[in-house]
Amino acid sequence: MRGLLDILFGTSVLVVTGEKKERFLNILAFHHIDLLDVARQQDGETKLCIRVRRGSVSEVLRLASKYHLQVTYITTEGIPNTCQFCKKRYSFFIGAICCFVFLMVMSQAIWKIEFIGNSYHSKEALLTYLSERKIGYGAFAVFYDWEKEERLLRKRYTDVAWCSMSVEGCRLRVSITEGDEKGHHVQKKSRDLCASHAATITSIVTRRGTARVKAHSKVKKGTILIEGAIEYYDDAGALTGKKKCVADGEVRGVYRQPIFWRIPLRQQQRKHCKKWKQWGLKLGQRMVAVPIFKQGKQKEEVLTTYQQVGGEGGWNFPCCIITKDYYAMVSGQKCYTVSEAKRVLEHKMQRLNQKLHKNNSKIIEKNLHLEHNKKEVLLTGFVVVRVEFKTEWAEK
Repeated sequence: MRGLLDILFGTSVLVVTGEKKERFLNILAFHHIDLLDVARQQDGETKLCIRVRRGSVSEVLRLASKYHLQVTYITTEGIPNTCQFCKKRYSFFIGAICCFVFLMVMSQAIWKIEFIGNSYHSKEALLTYLSERKIGYGAFAVFYDWEKEERLLRKRYTDVAWCSMSVEGCRLRVSITEGDEKGHHVQKKSRDLCASHAATITSIVTRRGTARVKAHSKVKKGTILIEGAIEYYDDAGALTGKKKCVADGEVRGVYRQPIFWRIPLRQQQRKHCKKWKQWGLKLGQRMVAVPIFKQGKQKEEVLTTYQQVGGEGGWNFPCCIITKDYYAMVSGQKCYTVSEAKRVLEHKMQRLNQKLHKNNSKIIEKNLHLEHNKKEVLLTGFVVVRVEFKTEWAEK
């Protein structure tokens, strides 16, 4: 450590000539001046070469003049001699100090997360939970109560019997002990995890069961991805038995969905239009209506309103007035502008995203082309969808 400080603050090499040089060394030691190196030089006359710290050079020169010795300054070694170019540049030293402080602060953050003892819960699932708790790479450990985080993790995963979180330097170590299979949805019947859509498998993580597909393989809808059975083999590789279970795992895939949406700039539209009314009087079960003339034979809908006839005192006549409103479907034409048609296409894309989100899917790539002419606006191409097969089961 002392040698490192000497390199950091620098040392000076001096040559002493004259008489009684050995006595001069004793005088330096008496004045508590550290001699880092002493060597004798033969150059016509005997010279003594000594190495001292930079802060002791002025004291050595004062003692040498007092005892009539000649001291020659040769050189300075260490970082101060190397950094002569920035001797008067304070920005360099300020930047060095800021860099040191930055390194000290960032060394208090978490830059590695290690899981120990997890077999059922994958590393990706645990990392997702920690990210929900805002614990990730670059988070400062001093801002978290790790005992509270341990309790919340056991509360989130009921099958975790014990867990411990500890910070060692820049590494967060999460040790967990999983309980028995009572919390793993064990059922008497076996179930297979099947594909809910034709796709190309990108990754598969099997927690329970036997994987029947591999990454980069193409599957159809209904294909068994993870079979609800655990197979046992002997040393020779022969199948000795099977144990039924509920298949569980995370399987991800991608597929292309073609897009061909057409929005005509002129659309035929049918709507209800009020045409006529009919009034009448209902006496008991019999209705007396005023006859009206109906225009043509069109599909019509009737809205009937009953109004009770009564007087003061809360008594009512045994009759009611009936009003019938007749509505008919009328054809019309709706015109879109190009900007309105584009907004309609944007709404359709938003609805598609919502539908995919409900099915654990997400659009990861778009290759679409928008074209328009005098008659219509076209959106053609395809989107690449990433799907997670988690909820589609086929029971045996």
